[in-house]
Amino acid sequence: MVWRKSLDAETKQKVAAALADIKDLPWGDQGVLNGFAPTTDQAYDVVRQTAKVLKLDLGSMK
Repeated sequence: MVWRKSLDAETKQKVAAALADIKDLPWGDQGVLNGFAPTTDQAYDVVRQTAKVLKLDLGSMK
C-alpha cells in the first residue's frame, strides 16, 4: 500500500489489516468487491509519466 509520509505505523497496520479482510463485499450495482492488493509507489509511475506527456501538474490537482 502507498501511505502519506506522516501516517503513523499503527494506523498503517490497522488500515492494511482491515482492507486485507475485505472479501466478497457487495458493492451496490457495481458487483462484488473481492479485496485489495498491496502495491508500491512505483505502480503509479505510469500516471506520473502520462501527466508529464500531457503537461499536467498533478501537484496542483485536488
